[in-house]
This record gives sequence, C-alpha cells and structure tokens, in this order.
Amino acid sequence: MLYSMTGFGTALAANGQYRVKIEIKSVNHRFFDLSFNIPRQLIYLEGRIKKVIKSSVKRGALSVYVTVDGEEMTAPKIETNWAIVNEYIKAADEIQKRSGGKTLDMHDLLLLPDVFIVKEADELPTAIDSLCVIGLSKKHFRD
Repeated sequence: MLYSMTGFGTALAANGQYRVKIEIKSVNHRFFDLSFNIPRQLIYLEGRIKKVIKSSVKRGALSVYVTVDGEEMTAPKIETNWAIVNEYIKAADEIQKRSGGKTLDMHDLLLLPDVFIVKEADELPTAIDSLCVIGLSKKHFRD
C-alpha cells in the first residue's frame, strides 16, 4: 500500500525471453486519475493494470510507463508494395521509350518512395501479459 500520493516506483519482471519494466509516477490529486504510456500491442491490458493499481491507490494522479524488451517480439515486418513498384516500372519503361534513355536499375527502384511498407508487430507474446501483472504486484514493486 502506498502511503504518500507523491512518489515514483519501478518494477521489473522477466522470464527467459522477455523483460517488462513498469514505472509509476504519482502526484497529489483530489481524485484518482490514471494515464498510460504503454506499447500499442498491450493496450488491452490497461483495464487489468488499472484494477491492480486501484486496489492500492485511492486518489492521486498517476502516470504508468510500460516498456518491453525481448527476442524480436516487436521486430517490424517489411513488405514490398508491389502495386507501387509495378507503377514505377511502367513509368520508367514509358520514360525510356520516349527518351531513349537508360533503364531503371534495381538501386534506383529501391530508392523510390513507398516501395516498402514497414509494419509493426500486431501482437506481443501472451507471456508478457502475466509479466505486466507480476511486475505490478506488491511483492515485486520497489521504489
């Protein structure tokens, strides 16, 4: 149980592959106000995290920061935007026909905008869910 509304605490929870770090900053506030800075893939955990915190804190303005590290779990995926690539090739072929100039080479094609689409990982492993809750438990939280 927290005894002051103003403070800062950090918790770490880890298994063999992943590490979750949770930081909570609180300041005096008339009501209970909670804000999150959490990876987009873990947004669904906000309710559970809020419930755990609310069981120990009755009022104050709290900011919760969650960071996750681990084996390629958040590695972005790179996809080729084939529709754009095909349009660039058509345009380059037309330019070559009209001007008699050189053809588009691979290096030139790779430098054109929107050839690649970078997508974030949609989901994080379910093991991270329990690490977040463990990190918030009383016995693991340290200031």
